[in-house]
This record gives sequence, structure tokens and C-alpha cells, in this order.
Amino acid sequence: MIRVLLFLILAVLTVSAQATDASKVERIPGETLTLNFPELGNMAKGLSAECQIRFPENYNEVDRFPLFVWFGGGGGSSSVGGAQGIVDFDKFIVVALPYPDGRLPRLGVRDGGIEDFEAFHSTMLKRIRATVPNISETARIAGGSSSGGHLFGSALDLDWPEFTGYFTAFVLHEGGYAPYMTYRGIREGSDVLVTYGENSKSRTWQEGFIKKFRIAYPPTTFVEIPEAGHGLNADGKQAIHQWIEDTFL
Repeated sequence: MIRVLLFLILAVLTVSAQATDASKVERIPGETLTLNFPELGNMAKGLSAECQIRFPENYNEVDRFPLFVWFGGGGGSSSVGGAQGIVDFDKFIVVALPYPDGRLPRLGVRDGGIEDFEAFHSTMLKRIRATVPNISETARIAGGSSSGGHLFGSALDLDWPEFTGYFTAFVLHEGGYAPYMTYRGIREGSDVLVTYGENSKSRTWQEGFIKKFRIAYPPTTFVEIPEAGHGLNADGKQAIHQWIEDTFL
């Protein structure tokens, strides 16, 4: 009983300390802030878990700013550089989130353990909100390619509240694999974009996914990237960039 009480006290103190630290973080216009999460273990390449937040040049603590959170392919990355060309860094607060131990969300669905991703990212997203309190209420976009798309597939399929209850829009490029493939967590009124390559190595799978997704959420916008493969090339980035500009700006 004493051990349990000590653990609870320590947990409360840790949360309080993190909230205090978040309120003291200096948010500098045009600069990139790194948040560290030693309690979450490692991300890819055995590096300690972290995420980056990049503030636009005109950032201030009075106005509200749109948010774009990027989830890259493969084992993921905490670097906002992966979102270059996808969203306007002069207009958006840009965040990049990695994956626990660099694991692939697709394998988390196939082999089990996808719930680890929810716990990992929920912790990061809560800290981000505490660190940047003036995020827009209407323009909160989560985007991902390949592994990122598969992550969102599970988030929308299993209705992870930190995703479906917070973000107002989702961008899935070449991904969307999920346990049930019903995507029941998408909130009415959400904006969703699905992009895919004309010559994708996953084209057969992608077409089956699109059929299921059309049924789950008819308002989704689907865009085929001509002559593109599985990766997100310059034309794919431009298509996403234009959709974001048209939808939110």
C-alpha cells in the first residue's frame, strides 16, 4: 500500500512539474523547439524520444495559429524537415512526431501492439497542447505518408480520442491499414484527404482501401498523383499543400 501511494504521489508531482515546465518554455518566432520525453523510451535508431515544434515567423502568444502535425514514413522522425513543401511554415505551427522504437504502425496492426502507438503519441500531443496553448480551434491538421497513413488508419478505425477528438483534418498518403478497416472514429465535419501514386507498388491494396474509406466517410477527397510511386514526391507534396491552402487558408 505504501508503495502504491508513493507511486501515485510521484506521478502527480511529475505531471505538475511537466505542466509548469511547459508554461515556462520560450516560444520563439521562426525557431524550432524540441520537447524531450525520456519517460517514453526511444524512437528510431535508439535515440531518446522527442518531437520538434517549429513556430512561424509571425508567431505571437495572443493570436491563434493553425497546426500541422507530420508523421513520416518508415521508422518515423522527430524532424519537422520532413514537412517541408507540404505546408507553409510561415503560416502554420509545424510539429513532427516519431514512432515508439522506430516500429512500423503497419506491423503493429498485423502482429499486435498498435495500442503502444496510441499511448506514445497521446503523451506527446498532451504536452504539445500544454506548451502551445494558442493553437487554432478549427485548423488542426494531422498528415502522414506510408507509416504515417497507416497510423491514422488505426487512429480513425479505433477512435483514438487524442486524434479524432482533437484534429479537424487528416491527410493520408499511401496508407490507412487498420484492424477493422471501418474508420468509425471520423467525426462528422472533418476534412480528409487521401492521396496515392498512379504507379504505386501498393496500388491493388490502395484501391481496396479507397472502396472501404468511401463507404466510411463519403466527403473524403481522393487525389491520384500522376506517374508517382509509393513515396511522396514533389507533385504529391504540392497536391497536399494546395488542398490545405484551399481548405483552411
